[in-house]
Amino acid sequence: MEASISKSSFSYSSSSSSSSLSLSLSLSLSSSSAPALPVYKAPFSETPSALVEAALDLAGLKPGETFVDLGFGDGRMLFAAARRGASAMGVEIRPVLYEGVRKIASDMGLRDRLFLELGDLYESDLIRKADVLYAFLDDEGLRLLKPRLEASLKPGARLVTLSNRIPGWKPLRSLRMKDPESRLVPRRTLYLYVFGKHYPSEAFRTFLTALSTMALFAPLYAFLLEALGYTYGLHVASVIAFAILGIFMAFVPFRDFPGSLPSLSSLNPNPTSTSTSTPTPSPSPSSSTSTFPSPTLPPNPSPSKGIRFHGSPRLVRLLFALITLLFLSEELLLNSPLALYGLSSSIIGFLALPVLGILMDPENGWLRKAIEASALIMATRVVLTPFPMGFLSLPAFLPAVYTLILAGLTIYIAFRHIEAGDVRLSKGNRSLGFQASLGLASGSLLGTAEFFILKPSPILPGASLAETIAYVTIVLGLMVGFVEELMFRGLLQASLERLLPPWQAIGATSVIFGLMHVGWMNPLEVLLAYGAGIVFGYLAKATGSLLAPMVAHGFGNLVLYLIAL
Repeated sequence: MEASISKSSFSYSSSSSSSSLSLSLSLSLSSSSAPALPVYKAPFSETPSALVEAALDLAGLKPGETFVDLGFGDGRMLFAAARRGASAMGVEIRPVLYEGVRKIASDMGLRDRLFLELGDLYESDLIRKADVLYAFLDDEGLRLLKPRLEASLKPGARLVTLSNRIPGWKPLRSLRMKDPESRLVPRRTLYLYVFGKHYPSEAFRTFLTALSTMALFAPLYAFLLEALGYTYGLHVASVIAFAILGIFMAFVPFRDFPGSLPSLSSLNPNPTSTSTSTPTPSPSPSSSTSTFPSPTLPPNPSPSKGIRFHGSPRLVRLLFALITLLFLSEELLLNSPLALYGLSSSIIGFLALPVLGILMDPENGWLRKAIEASALIMATRVVLTPFPMGFLSLPAFLPAVYTLILAGLTIYIAFRHIEAGDVRLSKGNRSLGFQASLGLASGSLLGTAEFFILKPSPILPGASLAETIAYVTIVLGLMVGFVEELMFRGLLQASLERLLPPWQAIGATSVIFGLMHVGWMNPLEVLLAYGAGIVFGYLAKATGSLLAPMVAHGFGNLVLYLIAL
């Protein structure tokens, strides 16, 4: 049994700010006055300062809610929750940590919003009060905590864990982020759970929105076909209807689930580079002999130039709905007698979108990268449309164009210092064989379906079977598959996933991917490309790698043109 629990309550003053919390690991965590050890005492470990705000964003913590930290350590999560207007409560078993946070809170004049409890987190009644609960525990600690959570949490309470999952529970969302404070564990994962409520899985939400889009488009297309006949007007009307329907279905269903509101600032890829520190108020003279150093608190957001989104996913959705409509108009113009206007819109978009990114996200976060990725997609049309085909034979045209596009993507990634893992150029979380098998199976089905829609002519008339297989494998399989997946699933979708729930990021990217196939002059090809984008996007999200979507994309092209022989 634990010793008697002593409690103190304090309020939080939003005027205090600084750069990050820190605690010397040389502190002695044992004391003659310490309570008796519980059956299991979780090892002490700090939450990386770069992940503090991200954890609260993932949980969607709102002012007035009760936040509980099980094992608050140096108090960084409590201070961050309190500054958001939440009632912050925490329990800690180590007296030196408890007294240190209590002293700092007292020296800073905190009242009302900070409630500290000395005791065993496995026996604390604070769990019953939590709207949002945070636990950074190891596997054994979470295993022991699970029965208490199931007995005490109120329905709808959100729980965030760091690095480890609760055994037997399926997280609603997960978020993988860099940890600049650790070389041994450079990336950590946050997991969000909602107790007592069952939400559809990410896979269900992703494919439900896609299938709903296709199901709603089918009767609409049949009506337009009956009214307009198989004409250019049918193509234009169908593509416009698809774009509007796709945008609506990508952004409306499931938009209000917990954990869908990560702030842009907390998901900045360089979270420590954009903040400035303000000294913590000096403690009283009596605290100078304390063995617990005064931690520094996260700063209040400093005003910056430009338009600030303040993490609103509603504005992100609105912005990318408008960008999608820009792609729609560009593609329709490029594939019409007004192609010159389409090329002009491509150039304007390529030049204007990066400027918009700077205005919207001056801190160079993921919103800016998502907008710039859209500009890069526009750039492919700037390269492709006026390319002097007369100087090259058709077999050399695609390799030349995609080499230029790949060079541009490489320069951009290097210039922005984007790590390979951030664009899913990694081994992923599944075996390479498994990912390749998924890609081959998906690609064979998609390639076969695409053949019956397009029924293309042989890509190299007069070439031998071996020459055709080699060309399609190298150019359409490896080169096109790699470049397009890096651009769409690596850059655009991965950036949007930091701003929106995954199913919305996949849906929005897939709508744009579908619109890039308008040039086939077949609305059903646009719809199929959208469906393929959904499959590729989910494979990328589920495996954490571009390998499966690259294989699926490339092998689908191979199957398409092999059947055409």
